[in-house]
Amino acid sequence: MEERKIKGRKGNILNIPSVLRPRSKTKEVSRKSLFIGIFLAGFFIWSLDLVNINYRPMLQNDPVVLRIFAPSVAQKGTSVEFTVECWDYSERLSCGYSGTVSLSAEREPSINASMVVANVQFSANSYTFIPSGINQGFVEAYRIPWGDQAHKTFTVTFTEPGIHYIKVLDPELSSVPYYSNPIMVIDGTPDNYLFWGDIHGHSSMCDGSGYIDQVLFYAKNIACLDFASVSTHDQFINAMVAPYSWPLFWEQTKSLIENWNGKDSFVTLQAHEWRGNFIKLGGDPQGDRVIYSRTNELPFYSGASKAFSNETKLNTALKSWMAEKSGRKVMTIHHHPPHDMMGMRTDWSSFDPEITRLVEMYSVHGSSEMSEAQGNPFPILSGNDKPFELEVDKPGYHIRDALSMGYRLGFMASGDSHDGHIGHSLSHTEARHGKYLHVHRIRPRQTSRFAHNG
Repeated sequence: MEERKIKGRKGNILNIPSVLRPRSKTKEVSRKSLFIGIFLAGFFIWSLDLVNINYRPMLQNDPVVLRIFAPSVAQKGTSVEFTVECWDYSERLSCGYSGTVSLSAEREPSINASMVVANVQFSANSYTFIPSGINQGFVEAYRIPWGDQAHKTFTVTFTEPGIHYIKVLDPELSSVPYYSNPIMVIDGTPDNYLFWGDIHGHSSMCDGSGYIDQVLFYAKNIACLDFASVSTHDQFINAMVAPYSWPLFWEQTKSLIENWNGKDSFVTLQAHEWRGNFIKLGGDPQGDRVIYSRTNELPFYSGASKAFSNETKLNTALKSWMAEKSGRKVMTIHHHPPHDMMGMRTDWSSFDPEITRLVEMYSVHGSSEMSEAQGNPFPILSGNDKPFELEVDKPGYHIRDALSMGYRLGFMASGDSHDGHIGHSLSHTEARHGKYLHVHRIRPRQTSRFAHNG
């Protein structure tokens, strides 16, 4: 290596390698040219609408609609909590909401009967929201440490049995009142309760957004869920430590999730998402499924490990663990089984009913029941908008195909959200985290827990 001698500060001679010499002007010009080239390439891609730069979600956060979350079952004479939220056009909390709402209730004495005014007792008959700053989309309202953050929890006591609806009116926002989901009020102790949850979602621990604490805070306090799960990918976890620190990562993840278990009756499940043969993209598809357990003792089964690299090996390992831990149960749920990208489709020939009892019919990706050609209005697509809005579900891998093979399956729906909003993904709105990263086409329906206008 070429060296040159220079005098140090005290007169001693220093040998300086040539690689440490100041950059030449030629190298500086080349570096500037590289930056300019990258900028122009990015601008070119953006001009073709391959990448979406939308400033409206950052700037527009005005109040648009009220939503009311209430329990589905209540006992007569016992107070229950419900939450009123104000959303903007992208279904986010409106930071600057300062409206005054009046609270009342209506009752449906019997099925299809006319609604009547219900005799109930509220913790407050009206309330004026305290704003959390100005309306803006840079910082979500629930992360601002002052004001009501556009959501407020009240209590109500029902004095009559029947189906009730909480009625909320803000005349400055809308002349039409907003109603909660139906609440079945039982005279006596209810035999059963109906709970709401989302057990398939991701955080920044893999390819999602938000820390686990933030994600579960949102699920409990903003989406108003009764239970939830963060199902971290086995092969997308912290790139800085994987695969060298998987055991450490998994113990840390379980600890963070367990910290939320039991908070105000909120329940969390331990889970992680498995995918076999992911690195071998040309290998046989093994599909995606989430492994669930009620215990914190659940080991970490990564599809990147040769010991669990396919469905048969995973099923054998899970059965062995359950036999070793007598009384401990695990369950796996397949999702988007026809998804024909990166080995995500499910090989139904390896189906094991002892381990897998359910399949995820719907998620933000779409419906896995059948193909679009068979009449599916929400097929699995590769992206939200053209030119990436292409059907990627593989014929022969849909849920109907599994049923035709004689399998018995229960159906469920979850979010599979990657935007840090378990229980209410924003990925079908303009506030979604990426335009083409995931398909998010299923909008909330009026039959869900969300409130609606009367």
